[in-house]
Amino acid sequence: MTLQHFTIADLQRALHDGELSAREIARQTLDDIARVNPQINA
Repeated sequence: MTLQHFTIADLQRALHDGELSAREIARQTLDDIARVNPQINA
């Protein structure tokens, strides 16, 4: 799963509906950062 195509409204709805947890969103965000960091050296 990647969150890059989710809007903030999508994430809010998913949180509200119990489809995603804040922990899952945070983990995926950190994983995405780690994945692209070697290319962008942020």
